[in-house]
Parts: sequence; structure tokens; C-alpha cells
Amino acid sequence: MNIHVGREIEKVLRDSGLKKAEFARRINTSPRNVYSIFKREEIKTDLLKIISEVLNYNFFSLYVNSIKYKEPSILIRKPNSTRSKVMITLELDGRPETLEQSIRQLKKINNAL
Repeated sequence: MNIHVGREIEKVLRDSGLKKAEFARRINTSPRNVYSIFKREEIKTDLLKIISEVLNYNFFSLYVNSIKYKEPSILIRKPNSTRSKVMITLELDGRPETLEQSIRQLKKINNAL
């Protein structure tokens, strides 16, 4: 899903009822530059943070909701022996909830052995 952040800002500004000149003043730019912002497909995060605060809308959520996360994968190899030795490889994406989910899965595996 491609996000044209400028168009999204324009929609939220229009719905807010705030005048473009006042919006420009609050984000410390010229009214002319506001039209330039509307045309942008990308925007620097520091400016997007200010715009989010001024319009009371979290534009960052547009990006987070469009990201498809992979489920963590667990590869289990049990060697040919009578011992309960299991080799596990975890693939994590850096999110705390992924680690927590992986730990729960490991506990289930341990109980099954």
C-alpha cells in the first residue's frame, strides 16, 4: 500500500477546519509551502511530528498499519538420539511482542518434550 502523506495531511487539515494560513504559522512555514507539503509523497519525520501535533492526528499510524509483519519462525531439529536435545533457531524482528510470543512457544515445546 503506497501512502501519499501530503494528500493525507491535506484531507486531515480540510476536516479540521483550520485555515491554511494558520496551519502554516503553527508549523513555522509559509502558506505557499503548505501547498508544497500537499504534493509530497514523503516527508521528514521531524516535520511530520509537528504536523501531527498541530492537527491532533497521528500520521505515523498510516505507516505502521500498512506494514505486514512476519510471524516469528521456529526451526526445530531433533538429533537422532535418545536424549531430549533440541536445537532451536529463532528469527525475531526486534519487536518485544515477537520475543514474548516466541518464549511462549518455547515453553510449549519444552512441555511437549
